[in-house]
Amino acid sequence: MRIYALLFILLFCLFSGLSAQPVEQAGIRIDSVRIRKNWRTKERIILQEVDIKKGDILTTEQLERMISKIWNIGNFTKVSYQIDTLENNHILLLVTAQDAVTIMPDLSVKGNRKEYSVTAGVNDNNFLGRNIDLGIAGSFGTNAQSANVRLGIPRQLLYKNMTLRSGFSYGSAQRIKYEDKQALEGIAYMQKNFYFSAGNPWHTDYSYTFSPDLSIGYFSHKTDSTLLSMDIPSEENYTAQFLTLSLNESVGLINRIRHQEDGYQISAGAGYGLSLSDGIPGYFSAGAGARYARLFNRHLQFNASASVGYTSSELPSVINYLGPDNVKGIITGERWGRTIWSASTGIEVTYINRDWFAIEQSFYVNAGNAESAIPDLFRKSPLMSAGTSLRFMVPFIPWLAITFHYAWRGGSDHWYSMDL
Repeated sequence: MRIYALLFILLFCLFSGLSAQPVEQAGIRIDSVRIRKNWRTKERIILQEVDIKKGDILTTEQLERMISKIWNIGNFTKVSYQIDTLENNHILLLVTAQDAVTIMPDLSVKGNRKEYSVTAGVNDNNFLGRNIDLGIAGSFGTNAQSANVRLGIPRQLLYKNMTLRSGFSYGSAQRIKYEDKQALEGIAYMQKNFYFSAGNPWHTDYSYTFSPDLSIGYFSHKTDSTLLSMDIPSEENYTAQFLTLSLNESVGLINRIRHQEDGYQISAGAGYGLSLSDGIPGYFSAGAGARYARLFNRHLQFNASASVGYTSSELPSVINYLGPDNVKGIITGERWGRTIWSASTGIEVTYINRDWFAIEQSFYVNAGNAESAIPDLFRKSPLMSAGTSLRFMVPFIPWLAITFHYAWRGGSDHWYSMDL
């Protein structure tokens, strides 16, 4: 009797209405695809990344690549798949994509004893559930006060994987040149900036195809020495308006799994600023950058990045100023010039990594320099700092996170920031 009972149970499992197939099974034919999501992202957006049709024979490698492409949309806290056999023996691919809450308030405070900035705004990386990027923010601080808005239309909504981005900002800024941490001279100006770009992203098919982004923009700088916050010599006043054209290309792929990353990306670009003001010459600019991330496991990640830039302009408001975004803890303008470089390396340790709570700490070293001529970049020792950051987050609600930064560059120079 026991043998018959066991046979009956086995046959029931094999021919019952719904039975799961092993995920590792290779070369399986898919009869239908179903998307299981919770509440926000439109099914069309996810299906663009699944790109599987009835009758396709898929390998485990292809299925894992599909999962990576969905993660790279950047709007989910959980992504997985399951292969099931239906009552009619059809094979169902069930894809789960659990939305994160992508409507995010943006608040950051950072600085040291001589320089600070405060930013507040709201971002939505999944506006209307269509992966549209929309952001509005305002900032004020030692060196700038501005308001800006940006809009990005993703490739899932456009023809042949094109992407569109645009933005506008308005405000005032000042740039001060320092020598041995003493202010030498500065310039302050009102600024307007608008840009529009169209491109075909490198991660479309996981293989490189030459498809540079084309950008067109406009900006103006109208200097006003009365806006300077320090009693120091001011540069000569001018009004500069430029129409900018640029091409940018990138290769490589950085895969995302929530807040963690793995892969590399190399990018380069060049552009020209056509002067619209009498007596102001046009200028050429170029830049390149690279990022590398190695995710060893759920808890340990290595990061490295570097960038370099050049401009032929000699206008004080257009040249490059090394600042805390390049080397944490320094004062903007301690190094300046037409050429600039910066680099960073470090590790990230994720102590807790759950859907509803995660704790991450990073340890990093920053370095950078800026000078008027390229050879001078390597004749003077770069500015450096070392630091750590501690981040508490709820991956399901990305904006529900707080990050504390601390950087030290020797002596009594300390730098702190908090991002919410």
